[in-house]
Amino acid sequence: MNIQNKLKINQSIRQKASLSCSNILKEVLQSSSAISEINFKNKWQDELDKFTDIEEGGWYNPPPDGFGVLFGKESDIERLNYPSLRPQKYWPKDNLYFDNTGLGYLYASPYSIIECIPIIGDFGFSCYLGKVAKIRVHFKKSFEVLNKLIENIKAGISFKELFRISSEIIGRNDLQIYMLSITDKAEISIGHTIPFITKDPNPKQQKDINSANPQAIHNIISRSRKFISSQEKYIISNNCAFTFEPRFISSKNSSLPMFSFHTTIQFVSGKKVVLSNMDKIINLLEMEWIYV
Repeated sequence: MNIQNKLKINQSIRQKASLSCSNILKEVLQSSSAISEINFKNKWQDELDKFTDIEEGGWYNPPPDGFGVLFGKESDIERLNYPSLRPQKYWPKDNLYFDNTGLGYLYASPYSIIECIPIIGDFGFSCYLGKVAKIRVHFKKSFEVLNKLIENIKAGISFKELFRISSEIIGRNDLQIYMLSITDKAEISIGHTIPFITKDPNPKQQKDINSANPQAIHNIISRSRKFISSQEKYIISNNCAFTFEPRFISSKNSSLPMFSFHTTIQFVSGKKVVLSNMDKIINLLEMEWIYV
């Protein structure tokens, strides 16, 4: 399978993750029943499972089935300011509920196996449905900074250089990166390669993939990533794909929640393609104010 086809598959998986999430958000917003984190996770997973080319359950596990669902209130942001979705305390719970004036973070890690090659299409985002001005201002500012960082992504630079440039811009805007990688030795990272886009699995990896053992496949995907960190020398090429997922918290006001739009960056024959897949969801949640 050539690189261009792999990139198209990555795009398709993200589109399906976004569409399925949008469908469930619409249902939840219209529901008269309380929807817990675990309820939302199960609904989203069932919706995503309707796509026959998507494998059952996500690769990023734990959290269970590769889904992160966190709901919170303006007055209690601790849960939304998570360092990693891996620890059990941040797994979806049955006693925390969607609040139509509250905060949330939603994440899924779907993947497909096409011609015996696993391709991932992670998707996730922070949301705020309330009207507290300082939270809206923080989200808008973080969104603007994210776009500035994306403008600086170019083919030919290393992940190490991208991390340095991004960190400087983030710091100048009174923000800081809030992320702990369990996998990357550098600990702080702001994204990672989409495995097997530019290089097929090696024979040992292929053997594990062909075993059809989900945990083995998940481990292969996880260990095959290169992280955007202070140490990684990986060079962005003219044909590649990677997640770009800095999580921002204010360095001046600890009462503000974390903000993140989990974006994918592709380079297709040298042209940069930014996959946010967020327009429909922003419209549905009436978050257009983030663009103004």
